[in-house]
Amino acid sequence: MAALTIIALLLAVAFPTFVTQKSTAQATTATANVKQLVNAIESCAAARIDGTYQGNPSMGPDCLDPAELVEMESALAQLTIGTTPPRAGAYQVAPIGTDGYGYMVQAASESSSTGGPVWFAELHLADGRLLKLCDDEPLAVADRAADGFDSEGCSNGSW
Repeated sequence: MAALTIIALLLAVAFPTFVTQKSTAQATTATANVKQLVNAIESCAAARIDGTYQGNPSMGPDCLDPAELVEMESALAQLTIGTTPPRAGAYQVAPIGTDGYGYMVQAASESSSTGGPVWFAELHLADGRLLKLCDDEPLAVADRAADGFDSEGCSNGSW
């Protein structure tokens, strides 16, 4: 009986640690893949004549088109990339504004220590600002393009 109590106590201590480590690893993977997507987008933009991320096709590739990103960077083929807020384990690439000079890359981790996914986003705004945000729900581009971000998913709202 005492052995069962000791085992139960050890499990009670070890299980939360395991869950925390698992969610930390998933968050690390999500943010690393966001950085990989950002690098691909920036490399693509360097190839465009006008220096934007998207727009006139005669200026170069659409750097915010998931298919074109995968074509340029084959390592991205292992990721699920879309243009709408992602489900857990997937990624979003979206423009911010209509001038072609801003974009957002967003990822949803598989889970967090609270049980649900955490969304990580890197925003490159047309005015040159770079924001790294996280929240417990998908980040809507329109809501985040202005000042007044309300990120709550990470301990300090950024990563």
